[in-house]
Amino acid sequence: SIIPEDPPIEIILEMNILPGLIELLGNSPAEFQYEALWCLINITSGTENQVKILKNEGGIEKILDLLDHNLNEIKELAIWNIENIALDSPKMQEFLIEKKIINKLITILSVNNNEAINIHCIYILKIILKNNVTCLNENVNVKMLINSISKIIMSIKFNPDNKEVYQLYNDCFYLLSYISEKLKECKDYLLENGVIPYI
Repeated sequence: SIIPEDPPIEIILEMNILPGLIELLGNSPAEFQYEALWCLINITSGTENQVKILKNEGGIEKILDLLDHNLNEIKELAIWNIENIALDSPKMQEFLIEKKIINKLITILSVNNNEAINIHCIYILKIILKNNVTCLNENVNVKMLINSISKIIMSIKFNPDNKEVYQLYNDCFYLLSYISEKLKECKDYLLENGVIPYI
């Protein structure tokens, strides 16, 4: 699928198609969920007001639910939508934090070996934690987060000519930098898990 350069987002909203797309994210066949998520990518990459309409319709919660989908194709599109939402505004980042996005992403990273999904998850964490490191409180498994990031760093076959892998590598280091700067215990985790020689 190809996202048009100027998708007709306002037309979709004016024709009241959005509630139907959100409904398809529920207990629909996977192919319907997939196509609905593709459509919603256009909206989540739209204006702040358009993303707010999606939020008010309950669409973001439905997208978040699909982060637990057993098909990587569905999960990746859901994560891509969440990435767009995180990029939208600080208010949307706060909303995602309220919806436990950090723990959801940590869980995905702890069990996932899909490079594309890892790239999106790490980038979302980088966006959110850059200005919201204080959300890493007692309700977040920081040690699991550090270990998941470290696992990615240690498993990457570094190639500066591969832009996606290079970006993933950089984002992982930025994340560790944000976290270790604010949380003293993070430094102990880094010393324990064997990632230091790779830094």
